Amino acid sequence: MSTFALTQCWFTRRHSPDHKARDRIDGAFYAHCNHCRRPIFSVDGTTWHINGGFNIDALGDAASFFLSVDDPAEGMTIARIPIHPEASEEDVDALIEQACKDYAIGEEGTTLILRDHRHHKGAKRPKKGL
Repeated sequence: MSTFALTQCWFTRRHSPDHKARDRIDGAFYAHCNHCRRPIFSVDGTTWHINGGFNIDALGDAASFFLSVDDPAEGMTIARIPIHPEASEEDVDALIEQACKDYAIGEEGTTLILRDHRHHKGAKRPKKGL
């Protein structure tokens, strides 16, 4: 019966490439982990992730493009409206306008506000609510 030793990256959750990252393919560096020998990738060349499978960090950009309808009086988010990362400003403006209509944002007596959570340069903030 054989046993397997756990590698350093299993304990630390930090993979290190077996060679210096040289080639960028599709905007990422690829290598094999020096410890577990699994294929890994990095976008910035410093933080490495297992290549393939589920990676929450890869979802970060997609998850950061949304509008939210918030009720500051109650301290809660009422709705979260996803925005496609490739959406044009006209598409986003249409989403903002529709959300304002759907949730009566900007009308008298409402406490709801609309927030723009896009995290890139040039992102316009909604005209109503902020």
